[in-house]
Amino acid sequence: MVSNHTNPWEHEPSKAGLFSLRPNCALYLSTSGPIRTQRNTPLIIFIPGLASHASEWIVVNRAVTQFARTLLYDRGGYGLSSEIGSNTETVTAVDIAAELNDLLHAADLTGPFVLICHSYGWIIAREFVHLRWDDVHGIVFVDANQELNTIEGPWPAPYIDAVTEGLKIWDVVGISQTHRFLPDEWEVLLSQTKEYAEKHKRTAAAEARG
Repeated sequence: MVSNHTNPWEHEPSKAGLFSLRPNCALYLSTSGPIRTQRNTPLIIFIPGLASHASEWIVVNRAVTQFARTLLYDRGGYGLSSEIGSNTETVTAVDIAAELNDLLHAADLTGPFVLICHSYGWIIAREFVHLRWDDVHGIVFVDANQELNTIEGPWPAPYIDAVTEGLKIWDVVGISQTHRFLPDEWEVLLSQTKEYAEKHKRTAAAEARG
């Protein structure tokens, strides 16, 4: 769709902030990259995996914005977005897809869309396709997952904590040494990962149960 020049999420070169969907539910989103001027120009939407948040995708987003308009967001319970309700035991992929759909409508962001989905993000993406079949023009799978991964075993798997206890896991696997984040981007990622660790863990457990 031709860009709406009165919509800052579409028209400004880069815009980020919290968008209130309803009482006690505000989602962080960021749009950046070339302004869409042609009807068939897609918006690239990143859908992170379980326990992941938008800051993890800054480097990829920076590369993609060289040629396409992108949307990064933290779904409910992650990053800068509101926490899920204290009594929320399960969050399903259907719930998350509906939340994303609500966010796009509220921000007046229209298709076509190309989805970049990582791991559990593919399950969310598939549910989103059911809602916006005509608007999804492409999907990029990054280590895509499927439902049996959480149905057949608990998350997080018990061996993960046993193996990683006391370790700086990003140092051990080499991410700290080989990443392509700019210094300020890396600090944001480390800060958010530490600050929101318990929040992310609780949300991820609710999603795994869903």
